[in-house]
Amino acid sequence: MKVTNVANNASLVVRVNDRGTFAWTPSVPKCLDLTDGAYARLGGVLNPDSGHIVVTEEIVP
Repeated sequence: MKVTNVANNASLVVRVNDRGTFAWTPSVPKCLDLTDGAYARLGGVLNPDSGHIVVTEEIVP
């Protein structure tokens, strides 16, 4: 899956280990749990008080 941070346009291809059983709806968006390294490469700050970024995702073969 290609994940792109909408704030800075940084992107990264990540592997999804567990797809879960949750259905996506516009009112309840998905939550991806990224590793610290992937989160930092997307521009996230490793601070417990600001641990969320908004991303878009694209399935890649």
